[in-house]
Amino acid sequence: MPRITHMTLRAPFFAASVSVGLSASIAMTGLAHAGASVQVFLAKQQWQTRLLVLNAATAHSALIESQKVALAGHDRGICDRHIRLLTITDQAVYFEGVAVNLAVADLRQHLQLVGAVVLLIGKDGGIKRRRSAAISAQDLFMIIDGMAMRQAEMRASDDRCEG
Repeated sequence: MPRITHMTLRAPFFAASVSVGLSASIAMTGLAHAGASVQVFLAKQQWQTRLLVLNAATAHSALIESQKVALAGHDRGICDRHIRLLTITDQAVYFEGVAVNLAVADLRQHLQLVGAVVLLIGKDGGIKRRRSAAISAQDLFMIIDGMAMRQAEMRASDDRCEG
């Protein structure tokens, strides 16, 4: 998947009205900054966590509710595999249940999310699974446990999880 590494923005030049060009330039700079925030956030997660991204219209959508039910009671497995939950709704973005200052549209565009989607992002930042339905904890763990990085983690057995 191609990643947007930078964005060149140019405000249209309006000879008749410099203020229109200035307003457009300010608005576009804001968009570039918001996109950069998404990239910075994802870069901070890379090599640290695996992101399970839930994208839906509302926090109470069937997909999000089903995914939460599928993960309930699997705290140890989630912790062992360094999985963190990123929920994107039309209203806001939540990281581990806490609202974060990321632009919904920018994050959806960057991850190419349309409609209700569950996305697994590996520690390397690559998309490992994309589904339009919840993933069972067992399937999620099986996918992750098949990854070379996870196998190395298991051999190192650095157990920081309680329980």
